[in-house]
Amino acid sequence: MMGFIYFFSAMPGDESSLQHSRVIDFLAWLGIDLYQILGTDAVWWVRKTAHFVLFGILSLTYLHGFRKNKRACAYPISWMMTLLFAISDELHQYYVPGRVAYWGDVMIDILGGTFFLLGIKFFNIIFLKRGSI
Repeated sequence: MMGFIYFFSAMPGDESSLQHSRVIDFLAWLGIDLYQILGTDAVWWVRKTAHFVLFGILSLTYLHGFRKNKRACAYPISWMMTLLFAISDELHQYYVPGRVAYWGDVMIDILGGTFFLLGIKFFNIIFLKRGSI
């Protein structure tokens, strides 16, 4: 997952914009016209949703790895690793042509990680009647 995020993070600004436009075009092909729903903010929403979801999935991959090693503090360690990778991702983007380091993205990334980690925690407690994965 880290490699996947790094791959997209390393794309220059114009290529990155093209990828997001392709997502919007694909959704339009499916009958979901984001430009009609969100107007000119459609690309922004696609970008931020990608941050939220990808870093949420990243946090779960960390959790899975730490749970396999039977770490008692797998949730906080997974959250911290997600935060550190989010920071390093934005620092990396600072050096990519046409990209900028936007610290608001770190907040969106960590919100995604927090949401996914809490979601799996509550799922385990409510549906599986256990406190861990």
